[in-house]
Amino acid sequence: MDAPAYLGAFALGGLVALAEMLARYRDEPFRAVCSWASAAYLLTNGGASCVALYVIKTADWRFGIADETAS
Repeated sequence: MDAPAYLGAFALGGLVALAEMLARYRDEPFRAVCSWASAAYLLTNGGASCVALYVIKTADWRFGIADETAS
């Protein structure tokens, strides 16, 4: 399993969720981020990013990028 890729996907998903919460709750960002609901939201987005990476790897999607290792 490619653990660094999944860890990166999880972190990126969590950071996107964090940025969204900070932008949405500008009046009290610390209070919004330090709640159980926000922790669940961060974990859900991080998990969804890992699931998306798994689907991409399993389906062998290339998004138009040629495989450099094939010769």
